[in-house]
Formats: sequence, C-alpha cells, structure tokens
Amino acid sequence: MSPELTSTPLSADAIRDGAGAAAEGLLGLEVVAETGSTNADLLALPPGEAHRRVRMADRQLTGRGRRGRRWQSPEGRNVYLSLGWRFDVPPDQLGFLPLATAVAAARALAALGLSGHGVKWPNDLVRGGHKLGGCLVELRGRGPSDTVIGVGLNVHLRGAEEATDIDQPWTDLGAHLPGVTRNAVAGALIGELVAAMEAYEAGISTSGPAGAFAPFVRDWDRWDVLQGQPVRVMGTEAAGPAAPAIARGLGPRGGLLLERDGIMEELLAGEVSVRLSDP
Repeated sequence: MSPELTSTPLSADAIRDGAGAAAEGLLGLEVVAETGSTNADLLALPPGEAHRRVRMADRQLTGRGRRGRRWQSPEGRNVYLSLGWRFDVPPDQLGFLPLATAVAAARALAALGLSGHGVKWPNDLVRGGHKLGGCLVELRGRGPSDTVIGVGLNVHLRGAEEATDIDQPWTDLGAHLPGVTRNAVAGALIGELVAAMEAYEAGISTSGPAGAFAPFVRDWDRWDVLQGQPVRVMGTEAAGPAAPAIARGLGPRGGLLLERDGIMEELLAGEVSVRLSDP
C-alpha cells in the first residue's frame, strides 16, 4: 500500500466532522479494520437496533453487490459503508428507496467536487462509462421494515491487486479528485444518506412511495446516464439476448422504462442487468 493511503486511515471522529449535522442524529458510527460485510453486520442486529447506525470497514471479506455478485473490497483503498434505517411501513412501500440512495450518493460526489458522473439504473454510480461505485439496499421484516443501505465507492483502487479481478471498466475518485480522502468521502456520504432517508420517510407518510421519491426526481433526471440511450437487456441464458431498446426513464413503480418497437414496458430492479448497447 502506498504511503499516501496509509497516511489517512479511517477515523470515526474525522468522518463525524465531515458528516456535519447529520452525525448528531446517528445512534452509532463504528469503524472496524475488517469484517465479512458491513451490510450483513447491521442485518444481524436485533429488529430495530440498526436504526440510524453506521458501520464501516477498512476491508471486507465477503462484500456483495446486486444479484449476489462479489464486491471487491481491498484493504485501505475504498469506502465500504452501511447505514441502518427503520421505516414504519411494509417493504412494498420502499420500491423507490434504492433509487433515492443512488441520488444521495451522487449528491455526495458532487459536494466533494466531482463532475461528469451519473447514476445507472437502478443504483450504480459511473463516470465516463466506467463504474465508480454501487449501492445495495437490503430489507428485513414485513412492517416495520428494517433496511440497510450499503454504498461502496472506489477511492484509491488503482494499484490494488484485487482490481485486476474486476470484470467491467472501472474508475476511482482519486483519478478525478487528487488528494481526496476516504474520511471526506464517508462524511459526505453519511450527510447525504441521512438527509435522503429523512426526506423519504417524511414523503411516505404524506404521499406514498412515488411521492416519497419526488424530492429526488430532478436529480435523477439530471444524472440518469441511460436516458434516451439504446440499451440491451440481458436476461437468462435460456431466454437468450433481448432485442435492443431505448431507455425512457423511470416507470410508475421505479422500474426502467424501455421502448421497443414502439411499445413501452417497465422492467423492475432485480429482474435484469442493463448494459449500453454496442454502437
């Protein structure tokens, strides 16, 4: 590991300072050297105990992305952060929560000074066609719903041995924001995530799931990298590749709207993997 990385170890105090007022509402902020998965750690707590708690690790051994994919989590390189939140509604009221999480993470990146980044449905963070990070929202309970909002961001991934095992183009914040530290990234993330959860929670109580996403729609549209683009939806091998379609934003349930042969259809998170079509 380079001297630059070892000079800025994760610090709960520095992260709290960076999170600002949001840190005051946290019931816990724990930083550990190593764990299997920060999401799994919070999900293992008794019902209600993860609410407003943040867990971070310097290294994850079994980090996961969407659809069970392995998330490369080398030591001292990136941000692996999970926030627990309890919503007093059943899981079917939280369909837009992964999208709100992605917007919150994109807002944090903008606050750090990054530009040119975007969100790729449902909750990947990208820049220049290269993956910068991702979000994973997991739920437990039938109402109240204990949720864990996980965000992984590449900060100083370049040079890590594990980077050679990543099967898609990627980038990291260090390439675009020289001098950025993981503590600053984590503080900005916590600030935006807490604000997003509070806004989403308030929206559900007054106007339901779609209304809860209303404060995020403008930024989603601003950062949506698939909007108007030709995409190919990769289904199961048995079904074979689907015909190309045009991405048309979000559907009424938070799925990806696709136009194919003049017909609109909504694809929901977890059913498909989306890649930009080849030219």
